[in-house]
Amino acid sequence: MASKWQQWMPFHIDQFRGSPDVQAMHPIARVGYLYLLASAWQTDDCTIPTDSIDLAALSGIGDDLWAQYSPRILRKFVVVGNGQKLQNTVLYEKWLEAKRIFDARCAAARQTTKIRSPRKKDTVTVNNSDGDCTVTVSEQSRSADTITGTLTSTEKLKKQK
Repeated sequence: MASKWQQWMPFHIDQFRGSPDVQAMHPIARVGYLYLLASAWQTDDCTIPTDSIDLAALSGIGDDLWAQYSPRILRKFVVVGNGQKLQNTVLYEKWLEAKRIFDARCAAARQTTKIRSPRKKDTVTVNNSDGDCTVTVSEQSRSADTITGTLTSTEKLKKQK
């Protein structure tokens, strides 16, 4: 299944409609080409298989129409991966940029969450020979209690000492 960032794909209408190759395609071929671009976008490497039967299915135009229009559609793809896959170079550049942006935003969100999350308290209990217990609690960087002005358990322990 495609990642969340692959649920959308930028579509530059003027670039698509202004392409002489796309203009030369029959409307059925344009639909097949668009379906192949969408299929490639949602893969792990922005490629589609080279198998004609798979391509006919992915294009959405079926076997008979694929046989008729595939030569024109396939001009828009290059063979990659030891001849096992096809890739559209323009789409791949946009795919890499979208993936880079998504990964950067995820990393920033993880960093923000890490900064905002309160640290866990470390508690160490030591039993003395006289039966007394000493508890050491490390300080928390921030907690809901300190924001509201109420003493936390750490602060109460410090005041008692």
